[in-house]
This record gives sequence, C-alpha cells and structure tokens, in this order.
Amino acid sequence: MRKSVFYPGGFFFIPLLFVVLILFTQCTVVTHVTRLSRFQNSRYTPAEETVQGRLEYIASYPVVHIYGTPEEMGRQYGFLLKPQLQSLFTLVESVFSEEELEEYLQLAAATEPFLPEEIRTEIRAIAHVSGISYNHLVALNVATKVACSTLATWGESTPEGHLIMGRNADYRSKGMNKYLGLLVVRHPENGFKSIHITYLGLVGGFSGMNSTGLSYGNMISYNSKDDSVNIQGLPVQLAMRLAGETTSTADEYAAFMLERNLMVPNIVMVADAEKAVITEHTPFEGERREGEKGTLGSTNFFHTKHLSVEYKPDKRYSILQNEVNTHYGNFTVDRMKSVMYEIRGRKRRNLQCVIMEPSRMRLHISINKIPASKGPFKEFDAMELFRD
Repeated sequence: MRKSVFYPGGFFFIPLLFVVLILFTQCTVVTHVTRLSRFQNSRYTPAEETVQGRLEYIASYPVVHIYGTPEEMGRQYGFLLKPQLQSLFTLVESVFSEEELEEYLQLAAATEPFLPEEIRTEIRAIAHVSGISYNHLVALNVATKVACSTLATWGESTPEGHLIMGRNADYRSKGMNKYLGLLVVRHPENGFKSIHITYLGLVGGFSGMNSTGLSYGNMISYNSKDDSVNIQGLPVQLAMRLAGETTSTADEYAAFMLERNLMVPNIVMVADAEKAVITEHTPFEGERREGEKGTLGSTNFFHTKHLSVEYKPDKRYSILQNEVNTHYGNFTVDRMKSVMYEIRGRKRRNLQCVIMEPSRMRLHISINKIPASKGPFKEFDAMELFRD
C-alpha cells in the first residue's frame, strides 16, 4: 500500500542553515559558527579519545573513524562531534520558525518507524551521547535533497582503460558549507568498510567508496512522473550506505537499490573497476540504465521514458555530452576534474566534488569551498583510510 505525504516546500535542512550568515551580529550565532569553523581548520580536539573511534585531520579535512556495531558507531560519532552537533542544531533552531520545525518533525515521525533498525539504533546512540533530540537527528537524516551531476569513463574512453568516476554536489547556499563537510570512515562489525564524503549529522552520505573500491553517488530527479513522498521508502543517502556495506560489484549494488523503494525520486550511479551503472527511481519503482562505449553520465533528469513526465536535458547535461565527445579517449583524472568544473551548479553552489578511481582505490576530494570543483583537490589512499 502506498503511503505518501506532502513534501514541505523548502525542506532542505543543510542548505537553509546558510541564512544564519545574516545573523552574525547575534552573539550566540557567532559563538556557534566559530565553533564549527574551528572544526574545519584542525583547531578542534575531543576532550578525550573513545576506546576506538577517532578524529584525524588530513590536509585540514576532518576524518572521523567509527567502529563496531551500529550502537557503538553511534556513540563514537556522538562523542567525537558532540560540540559541533550542538552548535549545528542551535543554528537550526535560530533559523526555522516553530511552525516550520514542527512540519519537519512531523515528517520525521511519520518516516522513522520504517527506517532499518540498525539506522535507528545508530541515530539513537548519537542522540544519547550528544544530547541532541533523537527526532531532530532523524529529521536531518530523512530530509536532505541535492542537485548533482555524475560522469563515469572507462575502457576505450580513457588512455589506460581504468574507470574514473566524478561527482558534483550542488546546493542552494550562502557559504556555511565550509563548516559542515567531513569524511566519515565506517569500520562496521559486519559488512564492508566505507568512506562517505558527507555532512555533519548525517549517518550516510551522497558520495562514497567501500573497501572493494565500489564507488557511488546520487542526484535528485526533477522529472519523475511520481514526485510524491513515500514515507515507507528509504532516504537515498541511507540506501546508498547500506548497499555499500553489503555489495562488491556495480551489478550487485544496482540490484540492491532496485529491490527497495526510495523516499523521493532519485538517480544513483555506481561503479566498480569494470563499468558504471545508473539506477533511476521514482518513490515506488526503478529502472537500470547502462553506459555506451565506456561512458555514462547524468544530471537531474531521468532518461527512462516510462518513469518520466518529460525528459529535459539541462545545460549541464549538454555540456557533459560535448566534453565527452571532445575528449573521448583522453579521460584522465585531471580531465575529469575539468569536466566537473564545467558542469558545476551555478544557481546552486557547487559544495562537493569527488573523483573516484575504483581499481586504484583513490579518491580526489574537494569540499568546504565554492566552487569545490575548482579545487585544490586532496588525493586520498582509500586503503590507508581503511586500515584499523
């Protein structure tokens, strides 16, 4: 049975936080923004270390490692990031009216019973340790939406044949992104380890790589024939994380995603060392899309006709196609960075850019700056991050 609710206009927790910039004259806001800014320039150290969880800085990027069961990982996350989480939600309460917050919390309450138990357990543990309301944390994790783009090239489209995947994340923002981005490396008791390039308070992520090299990212869809909200569906950032913990090939990952309903219309790209696959999802059905001649790309529109109201390739997709045609056979990491810069969001600011190399277990990451795709990028060795 379908259950859907009206998706409140402007329900973007993270993007709407950026309006706090106009409140800088208020002492409380300045205090909490300062606390968040310290987190992004290596000037933050937890009061003491947990038994396993740890925070390290790599090229000023905060990298959080969490280990064990969902409850253990939640407790470690809540402990390591307690001051930042408290500042984040103080700013949320400064931005939204009581009526708006109630709208958001109602959607979270409707969705929460249908979240996987391990997700609820982890969020509950974060809430307990950090002192943040469980309902507020659930709302943050079910409500985020992004406008993004992806491109994967492999085989004859590249000089050496190895797969390269690029992903942009674009939000409407005014600059607070520089205080919220981080990497979370998950070392679960069961399942594959994973790295998520994500935002404070999220227990999943919109870009990631697991310990087999499987790489993935998503895009919201603007032309779904069904744009309702399925309260029994999974938020995409949580679905992608769960798929990354349990699958090791692009085909397995795509099958996992297609076996589940998502909360709102989305497009997901996944790539292993051999190929990339896209799955396109309305809240209640999905389809798989393959690449041609070693390329596959997407912005925010379905290509599958029976899922779509109308296919409208936007300017970014036209640029993407032109770049592929112009540089076919010569796609390197540097070329992918250049393409990501060309197809970055303009109205929605480009807050994340990640280039992934599954066969080489490499990530090239630029976050916490606008436009992120302009760089500079920091290269990460995923195998080093996965070491216990």
